[in-house]
Amino acid sequence: MIACASCRKVIHPRLSAPGAAPVVIQATLSGRKDSAVVFISETLDIYAPNVYVGKEGATVSIMRGDSLPVQLTPLGNGRYAGYLRTIPLQDYFLRVDLDGASYTAATQMPPKVKFDSLFITHRNVLGRNLRIPTVLFTDPPGEENYYRFILSVDGFESTTIFIETDRLFNGNKMTLELADLFTDSDAPTFVDKYDKVIVEMQCISKQTYQYLYELRESALGQGNSLNPGNPRSNLTGGALGYFSVHSSENKIIFSD
Repeated sequence: MIACASCRKVIHPRLSAPGAAPVVIQATLSGRKDSAVVFISETLDIYAPNVYVGKEGATVSIMRGDSLPVQLTPLGNGRYAGYLRTIPLQDYFLRVDLDGASYTAATQMPPKVKFDSLFITHRNVLGRNLRIPTVLFTDPPGEENYYRFILSVDGFESTTIFIETDRLFNGNKMTLELADLFTDSDAPTFVDKYDKVIVEMQCISKQTYQYLYELRESALGQGNSLNPGNPRSNLTGGALGYFSVHSSENKIIFSD
Protein backbone atom coordinates (compact mmCIF):
# COMPACT_ATOMS: atom_id res chain seq x y z
CA MET A 1 0.00 0.00 0.00
CA ILE A 2 2.89 2.38 0.80
CA ALA A 3 4.49 1.64 -2.56
CA CYS A 4 1.24 2.25 -4.40
CA ALA A 5 0.54 5.47 -2.53
CA SER A 6 3.95 6.88 -3.41
CA CYS A 7 3.78 6.16 -7.14
CA ARG A 8 3.31 9.08 -9.50
CA LYS A 9 2.79 9.16 -13.24
CA VAL A 10 2.92 12.26 -15.40
CA ILE A 11 0.44 12.24 -18.26
CA HIS A 12 0.18 14.57 -21.22
CA PRO A 13 -3.39 14.59 -22.56
CA ARG A 14 -3.80 14.90 -26.31
CA LEU A 15 -5.74 18.08 -26.86
CA SER A 16 -7.02 18.56 -30.36
CA ALA A 17 -7.39 22.06 -31.74
CA PRO A 18 -8.68 21.81 -35.32
CA GLY A 19 -8.23 24.78 -37.59
CA ALA A 20 -6.04 27.82 -37.25
CA ALA A 21 -5.19 29.24 -33.84
CA PRO A 22 -7.47 32.15 -32.88
CA VAL A 23 -6.04 35.63 -33.34
CA VAL A 24 -5.46 37.66 -30.16
CA ILE A 25 -5.87 41.45 -30.40
CA GLN A 26 -4.97 43.80 -27.56
CA ALA A 27 -5.98 47.28 -28.64
CA THR A 28 -5.86 50.43 -26.51
CA LEU A 29 -6.40 54.12 -27.19
CA SER A 30 -5.22 56.24 -24.28
CA GLY A 31 -6.34 59.78 -23.55
CA ARG A 32 -2.97 60.61 -21.96
CA LYS A 33 -1.28 61.37 -25.28
CA ASP A 34 -4.10 60.36 -27.64
CA SER A 35 -1.94 57.35 -28.50
CA ALA A 36 -3.20 54.06 -29.92
CA VAL A 37 -1.29 50.79 -29.55
CA VAL A 38 -2.44 47.46 -30.98
CA PHE A 39 -0.64 44.14 -30.45
CA ILE A 40 -1.71 41.20 -32.62
CA SER A 41 -0.61 37.64 -31.90
CA GLU A 42 -2.16 34.20 -31.83
CA THR A 43 -2.95 31.70 -29.11
CA LEU A 44 -0.26 29.23 -28.13
CA ASP A 45 -0.38 25.47 -27.88
CA ILE A 46 -0.82 24.39 -24.26
CA TYR A 47 2.67 22.85 -24.18
CA ALA A 48 4.39 25.64 -26.12
CA PRO A 49 6.74 28.12 -24.37
CA ASN A 50 4.96 31.21 -23.06
CA VAL A 51 6.42 33.47 -25.75
CA TYR A 52 3.97 35.38 -27.91
CA VAL A 53 5.06 36.16 -31.47
CA GLY A 54 3.40 39.11 -33.16
CA LYS A 55 1.44 38.78 -36.38
CA GLU A 56 2.73 40.86 -39.27
CA GLY A 57 0.96 42.13 -42.37
CA ALA A 58 -2.24 43.44 -40.79
CA THR A 59 -4.06 46.61 -41.76
CA VAL A 60 -5.25 48.32 -38.57
CA SER A 61 -7.44 51.41 -38.31
CA ILE A 62 -9.42 53.26 -35.63
CA MET A 63 -12.30 55.64 -36.30
CA ARG A 64 -14.03 58.10 -33.97
CA GLY A 65 -17.76 58.51 -34.56
CA ASP A 66 -18.39 59.20 -38.24
CA SER A 67 -14.96 60.74 -38.87
CA LEU A 68 -12.40 59.30 -41.27
CA PRO A 69 -10.48 56.25 -39.99
CA VAL A 70 -6.86 56.65 -38.92
CA GLN A 71 -4.57 53.89 -40.13
CA LEU A 72 -1.97 52.71 -37.63
CA THR A 73 1.70 52.27 -38.53
CA PRO A 74 3.31 48.82 -38.16
CA LEU A 75 6.26 48.84 -35.73
CA GLY A 76 7.27 45.19 -36.11
CA ASN A 77 6.56 42.02 -34.11
CA GLY A 78 2.81 42.49 -34.34
CA ARG A 79 2.70 46.01 -32.91
CA TYR A 80 0.87 48.88 -34.58
CA ALA A 81 0.66 52.47 -33.34
CA GLY A 82 -0.84 55.84 -34.18
CA TYR A 83 -2.49 58.96 -32.83
CA LEU A 84 -6.15 59.85 -32.64
CA ARG A 85 -7.82 62.55 -30.57
CA THR A 86 -9.84 61.17 -27.67
CA ILE A 87 -13.15 62.75 -26.62
CA PRO A 88 -15.15 61.40 -23.65
CA LEU A 89 -18.55 59.84 -24.45
CA GLN A 90 -17.60 59.45 -28.12
CA ASP A 91 -17.86 56.08 -29.90
CA TYR A 92 -14.73 54.49 -31.35
CA PHE A 93 -14.42 51.69 -33.88
CA LEU A 94 -11.50 49.34 -34.51
CA ARG A 95 -10.93 47.33 -37.68
CA VAL A 96 -8.19 44.78 -38.27
CA ASP A 97 -7.73 43.03 -41.63
CA LEU A 98 -5.35 40.08 -41.50
CA ASP A 99 -4.85 37.01 -43.69
CA GLY A 100 -8.14 37.50 -45.51
CA ALA A 101 -10.20 37.90 -42.33
CA SER A 102 -11.66 41.03 -40.73
CA TYR A 103 -12.04 41.73 -37.02
CA THR A 104 -13.97 44.70 -35.63
CA ALA A 105 -14.80 46.19 -32.24
CA ALA A 106 -16.73 49.17 -30.92
CA THR A 107 -16.54 50.94 -27.57
CA GLN A 108 -17.23 54.30 -25.96
CA MET A 109 -14.74 56.39 -24.04
CA PRO A 110 -15.98 57.02 -20.47
CA PRO A 111 -15.57 60.41 -18.78
CA LYS A 112 -12.38 61.03 -16.86
CA VAL A 113 -12.28 60.92 -13.06
CA LYS A 114 -9.51 62.91 -11.38
CA PHE A 115 -6.70 60.94 -9.73
CA ASP A 116 -6.37 62.83 -6.42
CA SER A 117 -3.30 61.33 -4.78
CA LEU A 118 -0.94 58.39 -4.36
CA PHE A 119 0.72 57.38 -1.09
CA ILE A 120 2.20 54.37 0.70
CA THR A 121 0.29 52.47 3.37
CA HIS A 122 2.31 50.37 5.84
CA ARG A 123 0.74 47.10 6.97
CA ASN A 124 1.89 43.96 8.73
CA VAL A 125 0.38 40.98 6.92
CA LEU A 126 1.21 37.41 7.99
CA GLY A 127 4.37 38.62 9.67
CA ARG A 128 5.53 40.62 6.66
CA ASN A 129 5.90 44.39 6.73
CA LEU A 130 4.37 45.58 3.49
CA ARG A 131 4.49 48.93 1.75
CA ILE A 132 1.25 49.08 -0.23
CA PRO A 133 0.70 51.71 -2.95
CA THR A 134 -2.62 53.40 -2.18
CA VAL A 135 -4.71 55.59 -4.47
CA LEU A 136 -7.27 58.24 -3.55
CA PHE A 137 -9.98 59.55 -5.88
CA THR A 138 -13.57 60.82 -5.72
CA ASP A 139 -16.16 58.86 -7.65
CA PRO A 140 -18.81 61.01 -9.40
CA PRO A 141 -22.39 60.33 -8.25
CA GLY A 142 -25.19 58.86 -10.29
CA GLU A 143 -23.26 57.09 -13.04
CA GLU A 144 -21.55 53.72 -13.32
CA ASN A 145 -17.77 53.99 -13.34
CA TYR A 146 -15.10 51.38 -13.87
CA TYR A 147 -11.43 51.75 -13.04
CA ARG A 148 -8.13 50.06 -13.78
CA PHE A 149 -4.82 50.74 -12.04
CA ILE A 150 -1.44 49.73 -13.49
CA LEU A 151 1.39 49.50 -10.98
CA SER A 152 5.07 49.86 -11.85
CA VAL A 153 7.96 49.60 -9.39
CA ASP A 154 11.40 50.84 -10.46
CA GLY A 155 10.46 50.32 -14.11
CA PHE A 156 8.92 46.85 -13.69
CA GLU A 157 5.20 46.61 -14.42
CA SER A 158 3.12 44.37 -12.18
CA THR A 159 1.16 41.62 -13.92
CA THR A 160 -1.57 41.81 -11.29
CA ILE A 161 -4.90 43.08 -12.66
CA PHE A 162 -6.11 45.89 -10.39
CA ILE A 163 -9.69 46.81 -11.35
CA GLU A 164 -12.62 48.28 -9.46
CA THR A 165 -16.27 49.23 -9.97
CA ASP A 166 -18.12 51.91 -8.02
CA ARG A 167 -21.06 49.61 -7.24
CA LEU A 168 -20.41 49.89 -3.49
CA PHE A 169 -19.06 53.45 -3.29
CA ASN A 170 -20.88 55.43 -5.95
CA GLY A 171 -20.45 59.16 -5.43
CA ASN A 172 -18.00 58.83 -2.53
CA LYS A 173 -14.31 59.40 -1.92
CA MET A 174 -12.44 56.13 -2.39
CA THR A 175 -9.17 54.92 -0.91
CA LEU A 176 -7.91 51.79 -2.64
CA GLU A 177 -4.86 49.74 -1.70
CA LEU A 178 -3.07 48.05 -4.61
CA ALA A 179 -1.99 45.04 -2.58
CA ASP A 180 -0.66 41.84 -4.11
CA LEU A 181 -0.24 39.58 -1.08
CA PHE A 182 1.17 36.76 -3.21
CA THR A 183 4.15 38.75 -4.50
CA ASP A 184 7.43 37.35 -3.24
CA SER A 185 9.80 39.77 -1.52
CA ASP A 186 12.40 39.01 -4.21
CA ALA A 187 10.04 39.97 -7.05
CA PRO A 188 10.93 43.18 -8.92
CA THR A 189 7.49 44.65 -8.21
CA PHE A 190 7.71 44.11 -4.44
CA VAL A 191 7.83 47.61 -2.92
CA ASP A 192 10.93 48.29 -0.83
CA LYS A 193 12.13 51.49 0.79
CA TYR A 194 13.18 54.20 -1.69
CA ASP A 195 11.59 52.39 -4.66
CA LYS A 196 10.09 54.55 -7.39
CA VAL A 197 6.39 53.71 -7.61
CA ILE A 198 4.25 54.75 -10.57
CA VAL A 199 0.51 54.15 -10.73
CA GLU A 200 -1.55 54.79 -13.84
CA MET A 201 -5.27 55.32 -13.23
CA GLN A 202 -7.57 54.50 -16.14
CA CYS A 203 -11.30 55.09 -16.47
CA ILE A 204 -12.41 52.12 -18.56
CA SER A 205 -15.64 50.95 -20.15
CA LYS A 206 -17.89 48.27 -18.69
CA GLN A 207 -16.87 45.94 -21.54
CA THR A 208 -13.18 46.28 -20.69
CA TYR A 209 -13.90 45.81 -16.99
CA GLN A 210 -15.84 42.60 -17.63
CA TYR A 211 -13.08 41.23 -19.86
CA LEU A 212 -10.35 41.95 -17.31
CA TYR A 213 -12.50 40.66 -14.43
CA GLU A 214 -13.13 37.34 -16.18
CA LEU A 215 -9.47 37.10 -17.20
CA ARG A 216 -8.37 37.64 -13.58
CA GLU A 217 -10.87 35.17 -12.17
CA SER A 218 -9.80 32.55 -14.69
CA ALA A 219 -6.12 33.07 -13.88
CA LEU A 220 -6.84 32.72 -10.15
CA GLY A 221 -8.99 29.65 -10.66
CA GLN A 222 -12.02 31.31 -9.10
CA GLY A 223 -14.54 30.72 -11.85
CA ASN A 224 -17.80 28.95 -11.09
CA SER A 225 -17.49 26.63 -14.06
CA LEU A 226 -15.49 23.41 -14.19
CA ASN A 227 -14.74 24.21 -17.83
CA PRO A 228 -13.97 27.92 -17.91
CA GLY A 229 -14.08 29.62 -21.28
CA ASN A 230 -12.35 32.64 -22.70
CA PRO A 231 -13.29 36.08 -21.32
CA ARG A 232 -16.08 37.86 -23.16
CA SER A 233 -14.65 40.20 -25.76
CA ASN A 234 -16.00 43.20 -27.67
CA LEU A 235 -14.16 41.93 -30.76
CA THR A 236 -16.05 40.25 -33.60
CA GLY A 237 -14.81 37.75 -36.17
CA GLY A 238 -13.63 35.11 -33.69
CA ALA A 239 -10.68 37.04 -32.25
CA LEU A 240 -9.77 37.01 -28.58
CA GLY A 241 -8.72 40.11 -26.63
CA TYR A 242 -10.29 43.53 -26.24
CA PHE A 243 -10.47 47.11 -27.53
CA SER A 244 -10.29 49.80 -24.83
CA VAL A 245 -10.53 53.58 -25.11
CA HIS A 246 -9.81 55.13 -21.74
CA SER A 247 -8.56 58.17 -19.87
CA SER A 248 -5.14 57.93 -18.26
CA GLU A 249 -3.38 59.80 -15.47
CA ASN A 250 -0.09 58.94 -13.76
CA LYS A 251 1.25 59.70 -10.32
CA ILE A 252 4.75 59.00 -8.99
CA ILE A 253 5.97 58.52 -5.44
CA PHE A 254 9.15 57.25 -3.77
CA SER A 255 8.46 54.67 -1.10
CA ASP A 256 9.32 55.65 2.48
